[in-house]
Amino acid sequence: MARRYDFPSWVRLRRYVEVVERYSRFPNRMTAGSANPDNPDDPGNPADEFLRLACLYYEDDEPGRWAQARLILLEHPEIARLSVCAVAAAADLPRLTAHLAADRRAAARPGGPFRCEPLFYLAYTRHDPAIGEAAVLGAARMLLQAGADPNAGYLWHGLPTPFTVLTGVFGEGELGPVRQPRHPHAQALARLLLEAGADPNDGQAPYNRMFEPGHDHLELLFEFGLGAGDGGPRQARMGGALDTPEKMVRGQLSWAVTHGMAERVRLLVEHGADIASPFEDELDPAQRFVAAALVADQAAVEELRAAHPGLAEAVRRDRPALIV
Repeated sequence: MARRYDFPSWVRLRRYVEVVERYSRFPNRMTAGSANPDNPDDPGNPADEFLRLACLYYEDDEPGRWAQARLILLEHPEIARLSVCAVAAAADLPRLTAHLAADRRAAARPGGPFRCEPLFYLAYTRHDPAIGEAAVLGAARMLLQAGADPNAGYLWHGLPTPFTVLTGVFGEGELGPVRQPRHPHAQALARLLLEAGADPNDGQAPYNRMFEPGHDHLELLFEFGLGAGDGGPRQARMGGALDTPEKMVRGQLSWAVTHGMAERVRLLVEHGADIASPFEDELDPAQRFVAAALVADQAAVEELRAAHPGLAEAVRRDRPALIV
């Protein structure tokens, strides 16, 4: 059974399932909290509701949620006193100092609606872009010095590529830069995390940023070793479920080539991406049909239709927007 799922042994499969069970989070299952400021550990307290709304969570992210988070923070000033995660998200240095002075281990203790460390909330929050860079970097340094893990994160819906602290800093994703913006101080905060030991081979961060032009994130990651090494702590934890650093960079190259991102291709090649080996992508008949149609390869279109009766109709049914 283990080998059917590409694991070499039952022990390795069991270990993987245990890791997935421990680190999986399902943001869409987080519900609205009721006001209960007397118990900061209650999942229905306003601190958790603030964090739930303030952070990117890769479901229905949008600016209206962050506006609600700001309102909750204004209406419940006690949140900053009761929740170290909320204080970190707000980069409130005096209150964060007080929290860590009272309990230094709080910097590495999971909490809040994501059950993640305070540093995670600092990286994912988008409720107030006016918070200054000095406050954000100061809060991050304070948490790191107190033992926060720069590689902390979770498995979104149990998928193997972790959403790390660095992922949250770089932001963006399939919903675009308006609904999933990068952190207001992304480059400076990412550099601080990388200097503190964050692994540059963060598979989710480059994926989330590959849809839009620009590659300052890749330049920074390459500076710290993107594409090299053994994959770091995440590879050790997830095993073969994650792409190797080299394969991850090749995936970025494939996207950049097929989407005409010439400057990104140049950057990837300058940092050693393999442009000689063929890509491993295998297209199914429907994908080959679409590709042939898009380049007006009439011969290939007719060959595929002959080999797969009903193919054109199935493609039109499944992907009606292609005509656009």
